[in-house]
Amino acid sequence: MAVKRNKGIKGKADKFFSEVIRSVGYCEAKDWDDLKCSPQLQCMHIISRKYNATRCDLRNAFSGCAAHHRYFTDHPRQFSRFITTTCAHKYYDDVWRRSRDSSIGKQVDWEERVALFTDIKQGRISLQEARSLEEN
Repeated sequence: MAVKRNKGIKGKADKFFSEVIRSVGYCEAKDWDDLKCSPQLQCMHIISRKYNATRCDLRNAFSGCAAHHRYFTDHPRQFSRFITTTCAHKYYDDVWRRSRDSSIGKQVDWEERVALFTDIKQGRISLQEARSLEEN
């Protein structure tokens, strides 16, 4: 099922964000449980996409197969357990707080986000380096 996207620069940021996350190239939940991975990679948000402040925060998503994405959507407690086994546990609280701060969501510079994602896609900066920049 296709993801509903916004139009304009926010939609472009959304699309590039998903591409960057999925560029990991594999399901980051592979071997975490006994669930067999499916071939299609998706962008699995930790905090819902509805919050602009963290919608395209690189710390707020994993590359995941469709099977794990569906499983974690249906079993949020298991997703929480998965998060605690990854590097995301270090910044989850900060991402959650940012998602709830409506003043941040109104200040998102979508063009800046597109520029960052373009740099990642073109290899000028790694995803890990960019994630560490999000902390500032």
